[in-house]
Amino acid sequence: MLLTKLTLHNFGIYAGRHEIDLEPKENKPIILFGALNGAGKTTLLEGIQFALFGKFAKFLGKNKSAYVEFLTNSINRKNLQNSASVRVEFAIKRRGKKHKYEVVRTWSLKSNGTPADSVQVFRDGKLDIDLSERWIELSETFFPSQLSDLFFFDGERIESLAQPARCSELIRTGLNSLLGLDLVTDLSKTLVTLERRLRVEGVSQADRERLTRLESKILTFTEQRTSLQTELHEVFEKDANLKTHLELLRNQLKQQGGDLYTQRDILVQRQNELLSSIDYKRSEMVELSSSVLPLSLIESLLKEAETLSMSGLTASQKEVVRDALEAFSTNVLNELSKRKSIQTEQLELIQSVHASLMVINSDEDSMPEINLSREAIFRNRTDCSIQKANGLKMILELGKFQTELDQVEKNLLSVPDAQKLEPLFSEIKLTEDESRAIESLQKSLDEQIQRVQRDLDAAQKQFDNTADELKMHEANEIQLAKMKLRLNSGREVLNLFEEKIRNKHISKLEKLIKEGFEVLLRKRSFIKTISISPDTFLLTINIVGEGFVPASKLSAGERQLLAVAVLWALAQASERILPTVIDTPLGRLDSKHRKSFVQNYFPNAGEQVILLSTDEEIIGTYHQSLKKYISHQYLIQYDEDEQSSSITSGYFQTAKESA
Repeated sequence: MLLTKLTLHNFGIYAGRHEIDLEPKENKPIILFGALNGAGKTTLLEGIQFALFGKFAKFLGKNKSAYVEFLTNSINRKNLQNSASVRVEFAIKRRGKKHKYEVVRTWSLKSNGTPADSVQVFRDGKLDIDLSERWIELSETFFPSQLSDLFFFDGERIESLAQPARCSELIRTGLNSLLGLDLVTDLSKTLVTLERRLRVEGVSQADRERLTRLESKILTFTEQRTSLQTELHEVFEKDANLKTHLELLRNQLKQQGGDLYTQRDILVQRQNELLSSIDYKRSEMVELSSSVLPLSLIESLLKEAETLSMSGLTASQKEVVRDALEAFSTNVLNELSKRKSIQTEQLELIQSVHASLMVINSDEDSMPEINLSREAIFRNRTDCSIQKANGLKMILELGKFQTELDQVEKNLLSVPDAQKLEPLFSEIKLTEDESRAIESLQKSLDEQIQRVQRDLDAAQKQFDNTADELKMHEANEIQLAKMKLRLNSGREVLNLFEEKIRNKHISKLEKLIKEGFEVLLRKRSFIKTISISPDTFLLTINIVGEGFVPASKLSAGERQLLAVAVLWALAQASERILPTVIDTPLGRLDSKHRKSFVQNYFPNAGEQVILLSTDEEIIGTYHQSLKKYISHQYLIQYDEDEQSSSITSGYFQTAKESA
């Protein structure tokens, strides 16, 4: 089933008549609408759903008053005296033959202000009275209303579906809708009711009334539990939306420097600590400089002095040597002068040599005089090396402190003004308070459900005990026992059928989700398997090199892609050719994942993909990438003077194309 035309008449923001060709061309599945917020995109989506499903359209809920209110508010306010209508035309192939259908819903306000509506269905151009009268029932053969959430959705919804718990709920409800398991569940409940009624048969009137009262009590508790579970589900969805909104607000706060603002006191404290450490380290360096550290500047001279200390003589050593030589020479001369064998000339020559030697010894010695011991010089050199190493260590520590101080002061300069962030802080606080209140309500509802369940179990036990105590007529006892046995067998068969058919389709769905997720991630052989828990319907991903990872551990962007892969897989698993309509298709996606959606999802989402985009989504390169897949593109514009939106062929101005 593919849509071919949509006609709106005095519907919502659209005054007058508007016809839109929706028939896709071969290999061009996309019909693209562009509109600013508030111009009528969502109205268009609601118009299609309303025409097909009437009061059972998902966006209307199950409240009858909501349907009446919708009809009243959906007549264009400039034409309240006239009727409004929505006409959807679609084509479907059956037994190789193509048939065209038109569903026309018309409504107007009666004199008392209440709306009156009607539906007409045309087949191949002729009014089909039977189809018109039974459209609520027969429409399910064309487009099951239970599947509408898989094909009609708002892109803003993707972010909430990315929450693992919400995604598992989508899989559960999607499987039940695809397989008709809701009918199985209803049938199982009916069998339970029949079993209780059989136990009432064959007893006295008084006993029967007693059991009837107990049965009524059980039904009351069951209805209370169902009502509480429905309310809990709604609260659960609201909580998921609040958490998504809170995450968005916190990201905005982070982008505006909110994380630095919350750390301001810590940064100031660290700044003071670093300034104190730098001052202390500098005073340590000054104290170190007053020791032997300056000698490191003449380290080469110290080495030379140490070498010389090994060969030079001190002044006292020189004097001892000189005195010894002089005494020795004097004794030799005295001894020689006493000998007669020594001639006068020879003696004078020896005395001349002695005098010369004494002169040499009295001159400045060429060897330097060293007044420090070698040990003292070595000790000073060692102390100098140690102090030099300490000094270098202090310089490095000082540099580290200074670098950190520069970064801290840079961060302090980046701290935004408190007044600028105040609205965001206030909204976060309100959202957190609301989220806590919702969590408290969830807890309260859980407790109420448990209490009602205990009451229900007690009433059921009382019913069972009472029924067992009552004796049945002997003639009916065997027959009733057989009927009970068959009912129990029937329930067991239904439970087994439900389990087997669900497990079978879970395997198929796992494969489809994996294929879709890989396409959106653009990573082949990255994922080994994706598995769905048959009890909780939570997803687990087996990633190559990492093993089994729960969906909650993926990044926010990857979880959004996974949620779309689930929607895509459920739509494929339905094995129906149906239109996919997406409002604000890129609403919550970042630029990286937008590109993946545009290139990989939209052209392959189905044989007909209707996109309702704002001027900040499918533009520029995104629009260029989709052009070859677009059959029709329209621009929705609101006219203030006419107080109406109009739909024309074309798209946003050329300037947007180069954005």
